[in-house]
Amino acid sequence: MTTITIVPEFAGKTLTYKAICGNQETSGLTPGQALDLMETSLTAEGENMGETLVILQRFRPDNLFSKQQQERLQELMEEFHQ
Repeated sequence: MTTITIVPEFAGKTLTYKAICGNQETSGLTPGQALDLMETSLTAEGENMGETLVILQRFRPDNLFSKQQQERLQELMEEFHQ
């Protein structure tokens, strides 16, 4: 199963989205654009998509994670993907 994670990125005041699959990354202006670019990239490399799990992380507070916890998670994810 192929897993693709989509996370928001802020470059200055511009919001973009990064799709991550293993060592590959693509960026787009929308989550869908980032996902489409990732699919194109994987298909070009002959990757068999088969079943695909897409995770879209919005990093917003909810009833399980406070704003501070979400911010810390985003910091850790950015460090992990550098």
